[in-house]
Amino acid sequence: MKTAYIICVFVCLSVVSSVRCLFAQAPKNIGVTFNGETDPIEPLAADRWLTVTARYRYPGNIHLLTNTFLVIARGGNLLSGWDIGYNLPANELMIVKHGFWNATEATGHPGDVGKIIENDQGYLDCEHTRVEKTADDISVAYRLKFKPGVLKGMRNVFLYIEDKNVKYEGFTQMSTIAIEGDAEANRTDMPKQWRNSLQPKGKPSAALVLAYGGRAKYVLVIPQNAKRIEKKAATDLCRHLKLISGADFPVVSDKDSSAGGKPYISIGRTALLAGSECRWKNADLAVEGYALEVVGKDVYLYGGSGRGLMHGVYSMLEEDLGCRWYSTTSVDTPEMRRLFVSLVSREYLPVLELRDPYILRMHDSTWSLRNKTNTPHARIPLAWGGSLRYHLMGHTYGWYFPTEQYFKEHPEYYALVNGKRQPSQLCHTNEDVIRLSIEKTCEIFRNHPEITITAIGPNDGRGFCDCPNCKKLDDENGGRSGSFFYHVNRIAEGVKKEFPNNHLISLAYLDYAKPPTKLKVDDYIIIQLCTDSHAWKYQFCFLWESEQFQEMIEAWHAVKAKVSIWDYTTDYVHYLVPMANWPVVADNTRFNIRNGATGIMYESEANDSDEMRGWVWAKQLWNPELDTKALMKDFVFGYYKEAAQPIWDFQMMMWAYWEKWHKLPHKCGEPSDNPLLNNLHCSYAPDGPMFTPEFMANMRNCFTEAERMAKSEEILARVKRAKTSLLYLELSQNVGYYTEFGDFVYGRSIRQSRAAKQVFKPPLDEFAEICKDNELTTLGIAGTVEKITAKWQSCIDAESSALPKVYLPAEWIFTTDPEDKGVGEKWYANRKYFDAAARLPNEAGGGAASAVALEKELSRLHINRGVGWEQQGFPGFDGYGWYFQNLEIPDELVTRKHLYLDFLGVNEQAWIYINGEFAYERSYASTGKGVGDLAGAAFSFDAKRWLKSEIKNGVAVRVTHSSGLGGIWLPAMLVGTDEECSTEQLAKYRY
Repeated sequence: MKTAYIICVFVCLSVVSSVRCLFAQAPKNIGVTFNGETDPIEPLAADRWLTVTARYRYPGNIHLLTNTFLVIARGGNLLSGWDIGYNLPANELMIVKHGFWNATEATGHPGDVGKIIENDQGYLDCEHTRVEKTADDISVAYRLKFKPGVLKGMRNVFLYIEDKNVKYEGFTQMSTIAIEGDAEANRTDMPKQWRNSLQPKGKPSAALVLAYGGRAKYVLVIPQNAKRIEKKAATDLCRHLKLISGADFPVVSDKDSSAGGKPYISIGRTALLAGSECRWKNADLAVEGYALEVVGKDVYLYGGSGRGLMHGVYSMLEEDLGCRWYSTTSVDTPEMRRLFVSLVSREYLPVLELRDPYILRMHDSTWSLRNKTNTPHARIPLAWGGSLRYHLMGHTYGWYFPTEQYFKEHPEYYALVNGKRQPSQLCHTNEDVIRLSIEKTCEIFRNHPEITITAIGPNDGRGFCDCPNCKKLDDENGGRSGSFFYHVNRIAEGVKKEFPNNHLISLAYLDYAKPPTKLKVDDYIIIQLCTDSHAWKYQFCFLWESEQFQEMIEAWHAVKAKVSIWDYTTDYVHYLVPMANWPVVADNTRFNIRNGATGIMYESEANDSDEMRGWVWAKQLWNPELDTKALMKDFVFGYYKEAAQPIWDFQMMMWAYWEKWHKLPHKCGEPSDNPLLNNLHCSYAPDGPMFTPEFMANMRNCFTEAERMAKSEEILARVKRAKTSLLYLELSQNVGYYTEFGDFVYGRSIRQSRAAKQVFKPPLDEFAEICKDNELTTLGIAGTVEKITAKWQSCIDAESSALPKVYLPAEWIFTTDPEDKGVGEKWYANRKYFDAAARLPNEAGGGAASAVALEKELSRLHINRGVGWEQQGFPGFDGYGWYFQNLEIPDELVTRKHLYLDFLGVNEQAWIYINGEFAYERSYASTGKGVGDLAGAAFSFDAKRWLKSEIKNGVAVRVTHSSGLGGIWLPAMLVGTDEECSTEQLAKYRY
């Protein structure tokens, strides 16, 4: 059987122009056709020649074309690219390179047939390319054919060009098409424990006999002049009904008399629907709403102006009939040769427009169509109802005003920071910046008429403009939102004159998350409100438990802004670390909707369970009232089948951990030893509090049993993909892991002999093999699979157990000293602080902690999470703070000539005491430097004379700051050397 596979198309090209135009001129993608069609829905046959023609427009004079590239990459999302998440290895790219370049001269003017320089991997044949040029436009035509069977599984395919010569808009999606390929695996073996979590509510109809004995008892009826979406809906319904019943269902026109009096399923706006008694046929189903009605024995499926009809078809298939598309390569259907079904008549309009799980592995157009997501990252053909189409999103200033193009000649375009122009952000009140932004945005909409939304957003981070005009707006409006939304308002005012029906989308994030207090934000602007104030610290808590975020969303709701949510739902440092946030995500979604949200994106990228999170969240974005546990159980037993029970037990073990800690008193923003409040920086370490020895033993038992129960290679492969989380945890805990700051934290078994560490070689080999089989290349901010597995291998193979460094513990006892009396009262020698520190878990990465009883004035703070005391329960505190810990010197460091205490990040003045004695000072007075020099700067000193072997050395650090980030906020190390080292020279020991 053959079926259609969605491919998305991106192209660009390379030119030689004048030096002046090298960065200023950019090719603009105008459109693409396939065999003359701009939006084909019939699959393009493999092993047949087709012509792909891309058109570009250049502003200005282009003297000569050099190279054009057609790159076809089988895989998820081009933005997963080469640095994050799931993507394809380079050797699985299909490349056609066409050019006019040789070693001595550039030749080949428009109209010449180009030479095929490269046709990689043999996945396709390319007969020739041809370039044509008019006064303004350039067309590049590729004549090619795909070889049969090259697109196995459901994969997006992207065409794009990596242009090394000009600054171009890059990765602009031009079309979506389908190519014939091998059929997906269809399974019909749902286990007895499986339950349909999507069963529709309402009164079911009398049983309808759709097919019996392999013969269809119904016909599918479409309008005489059916639209492409109606044909697509009939085709997809027909295909799945055959998978279920074995019957071929005829598709006929509503003017065709060949139906022979059979009952029918009316698809779309047929004459039958117009003459029916359907309740909702005249209802406003908007763009994506649908209706399913049973009148007598006849069935009517119809929808709104966009994908509504497709939603109706797939809702009937999954909700009423129990079909599933859990992953991009799986299809599950019941098997009923006697297809009796009772349908629930209903009308449904989704409450959310943007419905984006944002999991890179699930950025697949067909999966999105079937599971009813609506995301710019999985483009649906317009002929199938379309999907949201953005041109840019997120942080866009760097795209609008590249530093290398503008900063030298126009520094006034950029932010005034501490009296000096810096390219960190733009000047929001500069009239030329506003004018050029309007021109560039209008150009986007002109060149891409299918695009209706594009983003205006500051670069990530801070560094905002404090010129008099910007500062005045900020001061009048309660913060950075003042100048920023003034800037976006001005752009919206200019753009909507030409494009009144389009929109800008702008982040509400960091310092500009709140609405301006006096300025009204233009209705043309969609607010993309980020949950950074909550999720970066409290991912395991509900949004309404964070007063700061609750105030923000309520403030935007109060001014009637159109709000879309940008949420954070994965561990960005360690993708594979299991996240116990299942219980909170759905309730957070409902909270956001109650407060006016019309769209939600979960920035997940990659996870411990991509397919399950993608599927469950897709269902809840479509219908936020669905129960999380019921959906999880649907997935686990439907996807893992005979091996499901142990996987389910593991998931419920995580759920129980969350319930245990969440029911204890806690408050976001206050000091706490509750591990649910310790996931700072969107990261939960591989040796975090949840991963106790008991938890890890139970997790291993679950996966061992699941592997034993798997009866097929397919199910075993699914179990092994999930097992990567277990292997990552075990290897990280025993060998070590990279942090978000690039340093490597050694595991608990690192000092074993080389022979003893060989026990970790089999799990490392297994981990690498599973990653390769699943095309997993990156594990988060921590790094690539290649980098991390190579580090593990080197640690396992190390001949000596002696290491030059140890990390100081991650958690320290902390207390505030607002009156600066600690030195006079000798807190640095007070045993109560060090005795309290002795009760903390002595783990560099965080440890498997439990609650520790502390005196009222004492708290537990992390020093390795990239945040100081403000983000750990002491917001706004600007006095002195004290940190206390105990430090034992490892035997292998005792004989070293120098023992350096190396603090990677302390803001910003610090005084260190060891065993009751003053040891070192890093202050304005001692260095002669100011806050700008000390903030964020590492420092070290040789502590050998104060440290003693065979005892626990009491280390106290007194800190004060004036920079807004107080305390120890990056890891600290003890480094043993036989040579003197500066702080810069010690950096080599961090990795």
